Amino acid sequence: MAKHWSEKYIGKKINPITKAQIEALRKMGAKYIFVHDKDGNATCSCCQKEINVGKTRHLQKHKCEHCGKELVIQHEWRMKKELRNIEWLCVPKVLDEYTLVLRYVMFSQYGNKPYVIKERARMYISEMYQHPEFYELGYDNNWHYGKRSYFQIHAPLRCYVYNPYECWTAREYDKGFFKELNKLSCFKYYPVEEQYDKTRMVSQLHFMVRYGKLNEMCHKIEMDNFIDDHFNSYMRNHDTGIVVNNRRTSLKGVLGLTNSQFKLFKQKPTVGRYELIKKYGKKYLSELSLSLENGISTFDFKQLLKISDKTKLTMKSLICYIIKAEITAWELNHYYDLLNKLNIDMSDKSYVMPRDFRKTEADITRAYNAMEAEKRATASKEQSEKIKLISDAIRQTPELMDYFEGARGLKIFVPESVADLALEGMNLHNCIGTYATRIINKSTLLFFIRKVEAPDESYVAFEYSQGRIIQIREDRNKTCENENVVSFAEEFVRRLNAVDIMKQLRAA
Repeated sequence: MAKHWSEKYIGKKINPITKAQIEALRKMGAKYIFVHDKDGNATCSCCQKEINVGKTRHLQKHKCEHCGKELVIQHEWRMKKELRNIEWLCVPKVLDEYTLVLRYVMFSQYGNKPYVIKERARMYISEMYQHPEFYELGYDNNWHYGKRSYFQIHAPLRCYVYNPYECWTAREYDKGFFKELNKLSCFKYYPVEEQYDKTRMVSQLHFMVRYGKLNEMCHKIEMDNFIDDHFNSYMRNHDTGIVVNNRRTSLKGVLGLTNSQFKLFKQKPTVGRYELIKKYGKKYLSELSLSLENGISTFDFKQLLKISDKTKLTMKSLICYIIKAEITAWELNHYYDLLNKLNIDMSDKSYVMPRDFRKTEADITRAYNAMEAEKRATASKEQSEKIKLISDAIRQTPELMDYFEGARGLKIFVPESVADLALEGMNLHNCIGTYATRIINKSTLLFFIRKVEAPDESYVAFEYSQGRIIQIREDRNKTCENENVVSFAEEFVRRLNAVDIMKQLRAA
């Protein structure tokens, strides 16, 4: 049994590259006129004729008087020692109604030596096989299986060095290009010219051949968006397109879906939805239908599956709950993680599926934050004692008392422990909890601004150092732009500077 499906085609005679194809590559690949001396005697690399170009500048453009092509002047006494010019042309050849070989022909020229044009690589593509197979011409003039030189993006053994001999970017041979490809059965009713455009690499014909039957069926029922989504997914995931059964005659058969699964897929055909239905459609079809009809994303559905497995709650109950509570699966999963960390009984439905999720989640978050803050406080008792001394010194300064009691609807709170810092950091979703050492070293001070009517609720925090406000932040590190709050903080800072608070603290 053959190791590779393409082996049977290797021995099959293929006509040599034609003169017209060689000529097209010659015209495309030739770039230079090589000037031998300062009298202007030169050789055109395109037509190989000896010409005289007169007085020219190195690297200027000049039109050859024989072939009429505009090329770049290379003064041989000034050109790079290792001047290299590599170009590729791809010529398609249909071998049978299912199989295509892409023939990669290389134009190579080193310095001012004559160019060489030769077929160097082949890519075999079949509608009947999921993956293409590659061959390269060896030094022994035989075809060898694999991607040794020309199908490598990077130079062998040098991952970050571009391979100058790679053939992926080859240009297609225009003459008869579509006519040849349309000999394949997969393009019989949906011609390749309606799918292929010059923005694609010619090697991407693999996708069109492999999914030709699927694309034709989708195109007939105006499902072109699915074709595009599938191609983009194929490109993003490095040739891991969906697995199809080309032996079936219906679209649902090719996709491997049942009638009910196909009906659900057709409502909004995307690759993500297809993969979800294909993977979970047998066990969770009704749940899938419910979630997709209510706009639950594929990511959230997969997240709910994990939650169901972890909590033993049914998928239907979880889906119904997040729809009713208007939350995401990620929010529910995060909430359940907090319940577990607080050792709350997961059989208690008042916690597992609370009527008011937002309120209960906020209560649980506060409880968890308080627990974590208490842990940090216990572990940092010595630090807390030092912070308390600093806080007491600030709060007992007579000139600052009115700010602690409240003015303009605001008041200053001075953190007294590591727990205060940690809890404020959690509530405001920032890094305040990491400032304990800097406060103890008296290199910076932190103050919390609270509303007089809600003195226990986090609002705004600011850092004071070197006589000024370093930063003043609301929740999630948003810079505070409330003029009343900012001016209140600035007035407090002026009072701090007036009493030279940092000098007092260092002297204590």
